[in-house]
Amino acid sequence: MKKMIRRRISGILLSLALMLGMIPVLGLSTPAFAAETRTVTWNKTIMTDNLDKDNNTITYDGITLKADLIQVDGSGNIGIQSTDNDGTITVGDGKIITKIEIHTAGDGSFFDDPWEKNSDKLIWKGDPGSDSVAFRGTSQITSQIEFTIGPALVEYPVWVGNRQVTNYNNDDVFGDGKVSFKPSDDGGSATLILNNYSSPMDSAYKDCGIYIGSGVPNLVIHLEGDNDVRGSGLYGMGVCSESGNLTFTGSGTLDASGMNSGINANQGYVSVRGATLKASSNKYNGYGIYAGKNVTIYSGSVDASATVGNDSYGIYAKGGIVAIEGKGSPVVAAGGRQAIYDIVKNVDAGIGWTDVNGTSAENTIDIDTEGQRLDMFKKVQFPAYSGEPVDDTADDSGNGSSASSTKVKSVNTGDENDLRAWTVLFCAALTGTAGMAFARKRSGE
Repeated sequence: MKKMIRRRISGILLSLALMLGMIPVLGLSTPAFAAETRTVTWNKTIMTDNLDKDNNTITYDGITLKADLIQVDGSGNIGIQSTDNDGTITVGDGKIITKIEIHTAGDGSFFDDPWEKNSDKLIWKGDPGSDSVAFRGTSQITSQIEFTIGPALVEYPVWVGNRQVTNYNNDDVFGDGKVSFKPSDDGGSATLILNNYSSPMDSAYKDCGIYIGSGVPNLVIHLEGDNDVRGSGLYGMGVCSESGNLTFTGSGTLDASGMNSGINANQGYVSVRGATLKASSNKYNGYGIYAGKNVTIYSGSVDASATVGNDSYGIYAKGGIVAIEGKGSPVVAAGGRQAIYDIVKNVDAGIGWTDVNGTSAENTIDIDTEGQRLDMFKKVQFPAYSGEPVDDTADDSGNGSSASSTKVKSVNTGDENDLRAWTVLFCAALTGTAGMAFARKRSGE
């Protein structure tokens, strides 16, 4: 009987071990991108025992409070005062302070801004991001101080509106579930997810609705729902990458606009894989989509226009190639100078016009996977009919093969991992059950 019980337990443990062992491999979706914080609580005993009266400091668990005067009254309450000089609360080991709450008594407890008195607490309202917090005023601490501390602030070179993405806000940049950011892992692509986001007026950073600095060489912008971003000023851009590549994915839409350009990858590639994009410029000599290298449309839908002035372009690829690889993917481009610059590789026949409104000198554009110039057209349109992308294996240089039809791989938002996880966990459970059955057989059950 004991052997049978041991064997049953072994089977269960085997099942659990298999499940736990597989979880790291599966990559289950977790909110692991935001900085993890912890709370340190100083009660009156801790503060009294760690008070240095000569230097008016309290140091405990890596945190130091310094004031002009710190003293303990007959009731054990700790009075702190900073009048001549700012008092300070500092944390070491590369950490930062994100929240402080001091439990106080009486109306006589107050600190200057950015501290706020709330009932029996003094609450620090400053922006997290520093290892030192200043205070000026007096307080009688009745029970405790609660500090929330976390790892050093990481500021990613990504701004959405005028909000910079950090390791403290990247899971939900604005706190409304509309923007999140996943940093790159081991040199791969970073991912910015927009979910029904609309940029507020006059909130651009460097005139860009979304600005990506030089520290992000590859960014995937994954779209869910309907989104729009707007640049500001005469040189405004809807989406701007200073030096990296931009890839647009997802089932959602993006309306990107700016006086200079709607979408601008100043030195990189622009790729579209399933997203629906509208990119426009209303400035003389502007761009709907500008790429310092090539533009490749694997699947999805693109409408790019810059029709003001005689030196504007719907799609401009400084690298020389605009490849429309997605068979059946609707693409419309219009520009005051040219609809598309420079060489166009297209797997569908299209239509071109010599005016931006599509009313003059209509001509057919033949299929050409080797590349052709469409210099004479100020508007072009490639047909919107159902079909699979021709080549999702081509690189973003636009030099891939057009020989076979391949489905586009969308950005993994967690669902695929979760399904794979539960599938393997189920198999692991079956393995454990089989182990128990084998144990029962050997025991003669």
